[in-house]
Amino acid sequence: MTVRHLLAHTSGFGSYWGAEFALRRTSLKSVQDYFALFQDTPLAFEPGSRFEYSNVAFILLGAIIEQASGQDYFAYVQQHVFDPAGMVDSGFFEADEDTPNLAVGYTFRTLPDSARGQLSARTHTQLKPFKGNPAGDSVSTAPDLLRFAQALMAGRLLQRSTFDLFRQPINVMPAPPGAKTLQRMGLGLITIDSTHGHPVGHNGGAAGTTTSLFMDPDSGLIAVLLAAVDQEECTPVSRALTAIWLHHDFNQSPNTKSR
Repeated sequence: MTVRHLLAHTSGFGSYWGAEFALRRTSLKSVQDYFALFQDTPLAFEPGSRFEYSNVAFILLGAIIEQASGQDYFAYVQQHVFDPAGMVDSGFFEADEDTPNLAVGYTFRTLPDSARGQLSARTHTQLKPFKGNPAGDSVSTAPDLLRFAQALMAGRLLQRSTFDLFRQPINVMPAPPGAKTLQRMGLGLITIDSTHGHPVGHNGGAAGTTTSLFMDPDSGLIAVLLAAVDQEECTPVSRALTAIWLHHDFNQSPNTKSR
């Protein structure tokens, strides 16, 4: 298995979500703490043989960063990503910290499907990880994500040749239900097929959180979506943003025809 397999989601590893995560949630504070969730689980397939999204792969990539740098993963990201990008409101905050201006997420995932539309969403406090990790759940703001994208495209975080290598498409990703957009996975980055530029980025979410960040290095356009609700609740907004991007019509609604 190679680092490329881990980055491209072709490693054969799966997900750490599940009953064991729920049991250990409040004790998962370091990269190594997550190993107990998957270290005895066999690979689902031969590395490199197919694409399957894996958050476990990114836990391992975080461990590789620690081994190669000699630094704690969280300190490394602060020094080499947040600080040079000017991301002053971003970090990996523990759940029992008093973090100023921290939004509370709201989720329907603790409710039965039959209750949707009848009961209000619940806070995600009992579902979210105690602390973020290399696979996600860091805390940020829309302005900080804008700064991250600008720093990435300007070559302040990666050499341009490395960034170009990471965004080269490798695998076709399964489209979300009802979506017509073709997405391809590169090395940890998603590219969207478009006749107007080459948007690249990533999206994701968990209970009570949704994030999407895409950028076009050719035009400099950047789209950021953050919401303190389930990803399913943001689907109409994210699809509208994608439609606007694909039609290259940033001054009109996605339902307005160009003249």
